[in-house]
Amino acid sequence: EPHRVLLEDGSTDIVVESPVESVIVNAGGHGFYRVRYSPELLAKIDVAGGDLSAIERYMLVDDVWASVVAGDTAASEFVTFARGFSEETDAEVWGQLTSCLAALDRLLEGEGRGAMRSVVRDLVGPALDRIGWEPSEGQTSRDLELRGTLIRALAITGNDQNARDRARGLHARYLEDPGSIDANVAAAVTGVVANRGSDADYDTFFQRFKSPLDPQEEQRYLRTLVGFPSSEQMSRTLSMTLSGEIRTQDAPYLLAGCMVNRENGPQAWAFIKANWDTINEVFPSNSIVRMLSGVRSLSRPEIADEVLGFFEEHEVPQGALTLSQHLERLRINVALRERESERLAAALT
Repeated sequence: EPHRVLLEDGSTDIVVESPVESVIVNAGGHGFYRVRYSPELLAKIDVAGGDLSAIERYMLVDDVWASVVAGDTAASEFVTFARGFSEETDAEVWGQLTSCLAALDRLLEGEGRGAMRSVVRDLVGPALDRIGWEPSEGQTSRDLELRGTLIRALAITGNDQNARDRARGLHARYLEDPGSIDANVAAAVTGVVANRGSDADYDTFFQRFKSPLDPQEEQRYLRTLVGFPSSEQMSRTLSMTLSGEIRTQDAPYLLAGCMVNRENGPQAWAFIKANWDTINEVFPSNSIVRMLSGVRSLSRPEIADEVLGFFEEHEVPQGALTLSQHLERLRINVALRERESERLAAALT
């Protein structure tokens, strides 16, 4: 039974009268506060045992990740904690979990990244096998959403070659017969193909964007142009944001996505910096600060220093507070990288 406590003072000791195996703070997930668990308490929480609701599991992932970002919990402890979700079935929980694992993947290179990819494959692969690659009778809209999340995580973050090959095959089938592929799967496999896409793939995506079946397909192929891997492909995308080939109401959001590209994000930032005056003349004024949300991902210290220095000299008057929040999140992400990259790699290998 939940034990309700009114927190009035700077600290409160709660005595548990009867023996318990584990403790969950914020039972029901209704409280608007963060919870930090010690490694010992966290290890005792059985997320697969069926006692926690989906919202409690979601909040648990959210709280543990927030503790990692704040520097109170080691990233390696989060990875150990994440392994306990092998039987998870909720789409929202998986969405949060895979987002956090993808963020950790961005901190790693070489053997450390290879080890993280293995963790993701071991965790996500069985979940995708259970739900299947294509919809089956009796599955809900949440199952459809979950499938897309798992495909992206396994193929991109987990770098699973079989998943990549299968995604490419499904995308080819979509191009031939769009109605044969569920929309969630179509969106997922489009992103997977772009992640390792060739120049021929880029041409296909661009043509599909220019001659779409519907507005949803137009946006899908436009937004996935930011995910292509080569510098030349990124240059092509960047140039189109100012050439008129992409509408001015879409271009700022595309540039935000370009900065999130793991390999080519710094290239996108250099483009924005070099074309700052033109961007401010051409794009809607209220879209500039939204475009700049992408700087949060530029967490390599040398690039982050460039970003912070640039905005010491350039104002965004129509979004000063929001820009300040973007830059604060950038500083937090830089600190996370500097604190965790080496020790997480060491723990995984």
